[in-house]
Amino acid sequence: ALIILTEIEGSAARGIGTLMGVSERGAWQGSLSGGCVETALVGEAQRVIAAGRAELLRIGTGSPLIDIRLPCGSGMDLLIVPSPNRDLAVTMACRMLADRQPVTLAFTRDGNVQTLASTAQTGWRDGIFTLRIAPQLRLLIAGHGEEVTALAALAKAWGTDVIVLSPEQRIV
Repeated sequence: ALIILTEIEGSAARGIGTLMGVSERGAWQGSLSGGCVETALVGEAQRVIAAGRAELLRIGTGSPLIDIRLPCGSGMDLLIVPSPNRDLAVTMACRMLADRQPVTLAFTRDGNVQTLASTAQTGWRDGIFTLRIAPQLRLLIAGHGEEVTALAALAKAWGTDVIVLSPEQRIV
């Protein structure tokens, strides 16, 4: 299942559009909070997978689920898609990102997903949640010396794709 953070009431550790993936066996990747609700969300995702229907779920403030609370007192709306269309939409999105093109995914409330060649921003519009994903930041560093080494190490630690052009053989 794919869990998408679609709305936030109050403060949150992650932003709207953050994703978490959950397998039917309970393995998961990603985080939607500071770590306080992920285990509970795995159970909710497994329930949605078993039912085979996408679901909007509210956790935290305003949720009917009294056992899933956010310590910060916030509320989050999540769209849980039990089986996103990997063959078409997700594969195309991965290809576009690999080609360094931004991609927009459009999710309906019933879990249908398609890849759009749109520049629409992330959020709900007319019952469709659009998720705009930019390619990973890439930093091209040309030069040599300690400054290049330090900049490359810092950029990598931040999660940036780093390419170094240097006459030196060994830089990060």
